[in-house]
Amino acid sequence: MSTTLARVGNSSIHEFLTSIEALDWSHERRQEALRTLIRSALKVGQQQVRYYEHVRNTQRGWSQAFRGGMVVFGGLGFVSPLLKPWYEHASDIGYIFLAIAAVCITANSVFAASSNQSRYLLARFKLERLLADFRLNVVAAELGANGPIVSDEQLRDIVDSTKMFLSAVFDAEIRETGEWSKEVQGAIDALSKRIESAGKKVGG
Repeated sequence: MSTTLARVGNSSIHEFLTSIEALDWSHERRQEALRTLIRSALKVGQQQVRYYEHVRNTQRGWSQAFRGGMVVFGGLGFVSPLLKPWYEHASDIGYIFLAIAAVCITANSVFAASSNQSRYLLARFKLERLLADFRLNVVAAELGANGPIVSDEQLRDIVDSTKMFLSAVFDAEIRETGEWSKEVQGAIDALSKRIESAGKKVGG
């Protein structure tokens, strides 16, 4: 029965499975196979660390832009009416500035641009800890080896450690994605209620 994997996107788990698909687990080639297994597992964790660092930096940029917009347009909105003696439409322009500031506040809330930064940083720290623990488990297993031949027990220990490591990595990713979804959905629901309430006031 063929176990060849069909290509599905560019997921890190697919890359991992592809890298270990053709490994030779005979006694003579076990060391080489285990090195490939460990490198591939570490690559999965390192990719996730880089991903969360990247999205954190991206969210930080958006957050700074939104908060800058709040300050600049909010300030212009409050100052604009003071210019009415010289420009009769100053108040109208002020309302426009305040509306833009409100859009910045809403966007920052809906996309969780500010709160995501700390959550992504925490996710990165968790993944780095998992990477460190996995490396230490591998070192401990290698120190317990007797000679160049990898025993069945040592093989099982390292494979079990790899399974636990990858499971913990993906569990962390699933939890983070779930928290992000809840936060964004909560912000959208709150925004929808405010819009509905404002619509009723206008209609009433």
